[in-house]
Amino acid sequence: MKKYYLVMQNRSMISEISARLLSSGVFQFIGLSHNGFELENKMGQISSSDIIIVEDCFSGDELHEIVRFINGKAASVLGARRIFKALIYPRGARVPDIVELTELGFDMAISLAYSNQYIINRINMLIYSNTCFVLDHWVSQIIQEGIEIPNFNETLTNLLHEIGIASSLLGSIFLKRAIEIAFINLQSVTLGITKVIYPTVAIMYKTTPTKVERAIRFAIDTSWQRGDVDVINQIFSYSYSVERGKPTNGEFVANIADYLILKFRAERKLFLYEHYEQVEKINALIDISTSEIAAGEKNLVEFAMDNNKKKIKL
Repeated sequence: MKKYYLVMQNRSMISEISARLLSSGVFQFIGLSHNGFELENKMGQISSSDIIIVEDCFSGDELHEIVRFINGKAASVLGARRIFKALIYPRGARVPDIVELTELGFDMAISLAYSNQYIINRINMLIYSNTCFVLDHWVSQIIQEGIEIPNFNETLTNLLHEIGIASSLLGSIFLKRAIEIAFINLQSVTLGITKVIYPTVAIMYKTTPTKVERAIRFAIDTSWQRGDVDVINQIFSYSYSVERGKPTNGEFVANIADYLILKFRAERKLFLYEHYEQVEKINALIDISTSEIAAGEKNLVEFAMDNNKKKIKL
């Protein structure tokens, strides 16, 4: 369940937003404060929240103080995990734009004039990005300069070149990162390229998942006909044919990752063993992202930030 905490004074607004969130079946109410001073005694509830919803009834200074407390005291115990902050407005009130929200220190604005589905989808998307931020934290630790296996990076670069992917294309860079993530955990592509690969690569390069997807698609579309037919047939024999045409992004990444897993089978086992702590956390986060359970429903801190070292199964 996604957990929300309220900092609000208007009773009718408190009742309405709670009723609307609880009706979705995926949100859990965990606490209420009527002002910033009461937050001091609610540290436990706040630190376990996914999102804190603050009513637009406080002065600018009071809002900054609330944000300062959340960012400073509460978030300090969570490491890479974020607590998101939303400002809520009554019907008819002007909702600030993203620039104003950022200046105030908030991640999103909610108006009671919005539909239930819109509010729930927006909050879901915001909370889900937590998974991708934490995943990026651990992925970056082991693929900062590529996979540390002798000849792996050279082999990957040569493969993309032989297939026809120009190294000058932005999509080529995104493809390398996507293939490296899939090399660590192939399930990240086979079950969730949209949920895992695109958002994580987007965070790495400070762009959007949509731009990552389009750049990869463009690289494949513009380069496919220039590639070595023998290499293409060797790697994509089961997902490519004249009738079907070019592989999808997911097929492209999965096939190359699978080819590299077979080629570097022994080296991969050793690599995963040497990086077992990071890989365990990456696998757990990917399981969250690709499962039927909504992302954020499990405790990301437990999976991503604990210090319990468990051996992975090779």
